[in-house]
Amino acid sequence: MPRPEELGVPSNWGRWGAADERGTANLLRPDIVQQAAAHVRRGAVYSLAAPVSPEGPNLPSRRPMWHVVTSRIRPGNEQSGADDVIMMHTHGTTHVDALCHIFVGDTLYNGHPASTLLPGGAQKCGIDKAGPMVSRGVLLDIAAFRGVPHLGAGEAIEPDELESCAARQGVELRAGDVILVRTGWWQLFGQGSEARQQFYAAEPGLSGACGQWFKDHDFVALGADNPAVEVVREWGTPLPLHRDVIWGCGGYLLEFLDLERLGAEHVHEFLYVAAPLQIAGGIGSPVAPVAIV
Repeated sequence: MPRPEELGVPSNWGRWGAADERGTANLLRPDIVQQAAAHVRRGAVYSLAAPVSPEGPNLPSRRPMWHVVTSRIRPGNEQSGADDVIMMHTHGTTHVDALCHIFVGDTLYNGHPASTLLPGGAQKCGIDKAGPMVSRGVLLDIAAFRGVPHLGAGEAIEPDELESCAARQGVELRAGDVILVRTGWWQLFGQGSEARQQFYAAEPGLSGACGQWFKDHDFVALGADNPAVEVVREWGTPLPLHRDVIWGCGGYLLEFLDLERLGAEHVHEFLYVAAPLQIAGGIGSPVAPVAIV
């Protein structure tokens, strides 16, 4: 059974007990929520979610979302009604990864056996264990920091650049934060089929070194406006940030975020609110996060 420290991976194993399945969600204490709520002064609400539709973001390796409306129509002026059915990958729109999403060898986060991943759902570390995420959110606008509309495919963001960006924005990074990184890559998604192919083929994002940075700062979650949060030069290669954050630290990754309005209005600190669906044994969940200032 491999352990993170044996592989040079930052670790929170055992920090909240041998039975823990929530990881960094344990950091979301009432005082953290109260401090985050102090950032609400104007009552402005920003949606950070992508559309949930067959045309919404979804890696090409996954099947498109399927949506059908059903209705029961009664004659005349009698009351009628409609319903709908959705089939989709839980990772097929703005979503949060569960702690069972990544495993190494035969172990999940905190040493839980990977054999508990069953076709009917994960018996350990499912998304239903995470609970709502309410904390201070911080936008690190790397595209603005570099003075570009968006970063280029395969460009990596290192911890020292994240620190420099926070300093320029005048933001102090704190334990319990949800960190959202704007690369500007989301812009390509709305620019037609050719740009959308580029959006999926490769992407800018956080380097693997940011896993230790995540651990050192005691963050709850990392999110970005790209498909994987971390830099991807070629799909099919290992994703070290996923391994370090999810498997090692028990942390959460948020993918396919729309951070354009936050960036345009220079909103860098806010109350972050998102709740995953209570999918029993889910490997992830769609979320519709909001930033409130």
